[in-house]
Amino acid sequence: MRKSALIFFISAWLLLLAGAAAAAEEASTPQTPDEKTFQEIKILIFDQKWEEAEGRLGRFLERFPKSALAPQAVYYRGKCLEERGGREREALAAYRDFLEYRDQSRGLVEDAEVSIVDLALTLHNRGDREAWDELEARLTHPNRSVRQYAALRISTVKNRELAEMAVPTLALMAEKEANEDLRDRAKIALLRIAPDRLPDYKDEPRHERRARRLLKLEVFEEGSRKASLSLGLPWALADLVLSSIPEKDKQVLRLKGYDIPRIMRELEADNGRILEFKAEGSLIRIWLE
Repeated sequence: MRKSALIFFISAWLLLLAGAAAAAEEASTPQTPDEKTFQEIKILIFDQKWEEAEGRLGRFLERFPKSALAPQAVYYRGKCLEERGGREREALAAYRDFLEYRDQSRGLVEDAEVSIVDLALTLHNRGDREAWDELEARLTHPNRSVRQYAALRISTVKNRELAEMAVPTLALMAEKEANEDLRDRAKIALLRIAPDRLPDYKDEPRHERRARRLLKLEVFEEGSRKASLSLGLPWALADLVLSSIPEKDKQVLRLKGYDIPRIMRELEADNGRILEFKAEGSLIRIWLE
C-alpha cells in the first residue's frame, strides 16, 4: 500500500473514532445537521463505497458550503474520484480546491499533494502535456516529503530529459537523507537516469575504485551491439543494481531459476563469470571484476 493510501485509511479510521466519541457525548452536545450528515458520509468512505460517497459529498457541499467541515468534504471528494478511476482530472481539481483552504490538517495536505503527483503522472503518461506543470512544481515544494516523492515518481518518466529534472533532489536524498529506505530508493532512481551522481561511487577516489571489485551490468536492446545501459559500481551497491532491474525482467530471471540472492552468491563465488539473461527484446549481462 502506498503512503498516500496508508495516510488516507489511518485518517478515515481516526475520524470514525472521533465520530464515535462525539456520538457518546451527543446527549450533552447534539450534532448539527452538517456534522450528522458528514458522519454518515464518513462511514461510506470507510466502507470504500466511493461512488455513493462522492455523490453525497457533492450534495453536502451544495447544502453546507460554509460548514467548517467543507474543506474535509472537498478533500474526500477528491479521494473518491481518485479511487473510482477514470476521473483523474476531476480528482486533481478537487485536491487543488482543497489546498486553497487555510489551516488544514498537515496529514491531509501532504496526502493531497502526493495524490496530485500520482494523478498528474498518470495524465502525463497518457499524453496530457499540461499535467507536467503539476509534477515540476512539486520538485520545489516547501514540504520535503512532497519534493522527495515527486522526484522519485518523476524519475520513472520515459522521457530522459524530463526524468533528469529529478536528479538534484534524488542526489541530495541519496547523500543526506536519514531514512535508509528513502536513501536506497533515491539511489535506485539515480541508477536509472544518472548513475554518475551516486554519492557512493562519484565521491570515491579513482585509485580506490580500481582496487575494489566492481559489479558490471550491461543491457543490450535486440539487434544492437551497443549497450543501452552500462554500469560499473562498487560491490557494496550490487544489491541496488540488481534491484533496479525491471520487474518483467526479474520474472524472467525467476523462471530461469535465478533469484536475486542466488545471483549475488554466484557472482561472489565465481569472480569474473558473466551471467547472461534474455528478456523481451533485451540481453542483460552481469559480472564481477
